[in-house]
Amino acid sequence: MERSAGGIIFRWRGRRGPEFLVVKNARGFWGFPKGHIDDGETEEQAALREVNEETGLDELRLLSGFRHVIHYKLKGDDDSWTTKEVIFYLMECTGSCDRIELSEEHTGYEWLAFTEAYRRISYENARGALAAAYAQLLVPKGLARQ
Repeated sequence: MERSAGGIIFRWRGRRGPEFLVVKNARGFWGFPKGHIDDGETEEQAALREVNEETGLDELRLLSGFRHVIHYKLKGDDDSWTTKEVIFYLMECTGSCDRIELSEEHTGYEWLAFTEAYRRISYENARGALAAAYAQLLVPKGLARQ
């Protein structure tokens, strides 16, 4: 199994609520920044490093209590299949959120409200991660229904 970590990054937009950063990879699929966990790294360290490498963002606050895991299959160059596990952490952009510096892995980005971000994301499992993150943000604000 291949393991990666990444971030679901958001910023607050006053009464409009949170906006989420979605990135477009070179193949045209939209999702979140993520990448391999290096030897000796914790999942959280890898997630923060990968977000920084892929977006340039370094002023991020990791929200406690959120860890969302997805799995999917990857086809290798030799036509074999590998299971990939990605652990997403919820991160608040606390600094210069408009200064995105994409890595060569990505060709675009957008800050979007939940509904637009949900529609834009290419894969169902990543949409599920976004929905879980959004619910986590709503509960402390007293906006979620019981």
